[in-house]
Amino acid sequence: MCAVVFAVQPLAAFAAAPSITTSSSPVSYVEQAPAVLVGESVTFSGGSKYGGGYVDFGVTGGSAAETLSLVTASSPDTTSGAVTIVGDTVYLGNGSGADVVGSVDSTRSGANGALRINFVSPFQNPSFEDGSTITGWTAIQSRVDLGVTNIAGFVAQDQSTYTGISGGSGYSAPQDDNAAPQRATYTVRLNSTVASDGRNSLELTSDMTTAEGCDVVHGPAVYSDPFEAAHNDKIYFDWRAFQGSDNFHVYGYILNTDTGVQTPVLDRTGGNEVNTFLTQETTIPATGTYRFVFVGGTQDRTCGMAAGATLLIDNVRVYGSKVSDAVVGHIADKLMYANSSDDPQTSRTIAVTVADGDGAVSTAGSIPIQITPVDDAPTFASVAPITLTNTEGAQTYPTTTGTLTTTDPDSPVTPSIVGGTATTKTIGGVTYTQQKAGTYGTLYLDPTTGAYAFVPDADAADARQTDDQESFEFEITAPDLSPAAGPAKTVRQTLAVSLEVPATAPGQSTAVVATAGDRSAQLTWTAPSWTAGTPITGYAIERSTDNGATWSTVTADSGSTDTSRTVSGLDAGDAVVFRVAAISKNGQGAWSDPSAPVTPYAVPDAPASAAVAPGDSSATLTWSAPASSGSAPVTGYRIEQSGDGGKTWATVVADTGSTRTSYVAAGLTNGEPLAFRVSAINAVGVGPATPTGTTTPRTTAAAPGSLTATP
Repeated sequence: MCAVVFAVQPLAAFAAAPSITTSSSPVSYVEQAPAVLVGESVTFSGGSKYGGGYVDFGVTGGSAAETLSLVTASSPDTTSGAVTIVGDTVYLGNGSGADVVGSVDSTRSGANGALRINFVSPFQNPSFEDGSTITGWTAIQSRVDLGVTNIAGFVAQDQSTYTGISGGSGYSAPQDDNAAPQRATYTVRLNSTVASDGRNSLELTSDMTTAEGCDVVHGPAVYSDPFEAAHNDKIYFDWRAFQGSDNFHVYGYILNTDTGVQTPVLDRTGGNEVNTFLTQETTIPATGTYRFVFVGGTQDRTCGMAAGATLLIDNVRVYGSKVSDAVVGHIADKLMYANSSDDPQTSRTIAVTVADGDGAVSTAGSIPIQITPVDDAPTFASVAPITLTNTEGAQTYPTTTGTLTTTDPDSPVTPSIVGGTATTKTIGGVTYTQQKAGTYGTLYLDPTTGAYAFVPDADAADARQTDDQESFEFEITAPDLSPAAGPAKTVRQTLAVSLEVPATAPGQSTAVVATAGDRSAQLTWTAPSWTAGTPITGYAIERSTDNGATWSTVTADSGSTDTSRTVSGLDAGDAVVFRVAAISKNGQGAWSDPSAPVTPYAVPDAPASAAVAPGDSSATLTWSAPASSGSAPVTGYRIEQSGDGGKTWATVVADTGSTRTSYVAAGLTNGEPLAFRVSAINAVGVGPATPTGTTTPRTTAAAPGSLTATP
């Protein structure tokens, strides 16, 4: 069993600080290059007892772009004296294995140019500051019977001396904790009121009624996650205990999870005399994997059967004892520096600080770094596209404004419009000095601020009925830092302007004109100017005889792009109006305004029973009056003849001017067949013709000469 002693850390004033030696020659680094080794010239001397100390590297005025790191390996090097960093853990080879001698600090872990290596074995949640939980520890909130209860896979051995245990008058005090209490509560929780390090400590509290009086009862308990430690490493923790309903009896040990060996680290009995935190120190007996186990407990000193006490644990540490000046130097050998800045300072300094376990600190070291800048190409963020939407009618297109986002960490850049010309134009309080006109608007730019404005040309946009687009280009040019190294760098960005025409039905047809005809009307109209880029395929036509109160369909779809149509079958004498709507694959457009009213008329029907009889150089035509005289009385007839079988017709008389139903056509050529047709006429026009058939005029025999009779 190892000795358990209270340890008080010596004051730094009584310890000699380790010495640091560095080189004044700067380490070269190229802007944004991969990390480079920078600590190979750093050496340490005069240091001892580094366990519990640290070595710290910090870039003076470090920025978020600067990172310090260590060369790492996938597994420890077991060569004696070899230093290996695996993850955040520092190992020292011993010839057959590797001992944990330190770890990267969780706060100064390399970011912002700050890196510290603590010569303390990694241990999770050593001061119980991980939020509101006891991360890294497992609580047993029940009675613990030493020698019986299994903790972390092993029976907790009863190695307590029970020193100071005594009962009241007439009682025989038991020297163990075998008697279970009648009633008990066991609580493990964070104590945020009393702590030796940080804000929290771990509290193990019990309250009970014992079974017999004068009993010792243990519980609750906690055990830590495993940690690695080497032979002769030092472990420390702070503790405090006080009575509740009676004395405390607290117990603790470290458990070697490889062998099951339990080494006591705490075994105390008392009342309230431990009124401040004490630091307990123990030496690791053998290299291995360990857990801390702390067991709270109480002694019913008054034997009145009321018992209970509290144990506080805080600031658990595991210090190695194998770190030397050479080990610290090997760690420095693995130090690397990187800088991701586009425009870093050319001269940087890494301050080196070392502290040993006695608190002696040296800040005399520094590593100079000389950074060679690299000319970076300018960056030019994309420019948001602009969309103009054209629909039927005159549109209002707003001006689009924005600011170009350009950067170059090395030199100033000035944007321009490719192909732009000088101007002075103020829009919305901003004065622009460059412009370029496009098909659908004009682009303006203020090169000093990168502000731009696109002013649409409403007339040009409204005139376009199909999708289209145009583009403008902005350009930035940045000079090279070293003109001899190359030409200036130029970057361009495109501003796309899209004109979109949604798929909509045609616009309104206009100028509908109706002309009266024989029981018909001749319609004409003008096609709509708006088609949304989609061809018109036909027209719908409606008519109304009540001046637009109600409508009836003439045709649902003409299926033709013609802008005229004859509407037949109308009633003569009835006024009628018409309206028209264009049709495309996108649907039917709006109806036109109605036409002016028109009144269809009627000519006479065709005459009936037309006949012809031949005569000498003549033909006699007869017919019957038409069944209907139309919109007005018959006033005459038209006579036509054809000598080619009805292929062509010649007017014999345009209008007889008489209602007689016969006519003699004279002056004909005998022997030549002729066809005739007759049409009735009234005040509004000539009706349809009725043919008479074909006849051939002929010569009749002459009268006999002198008649002589011979008896």
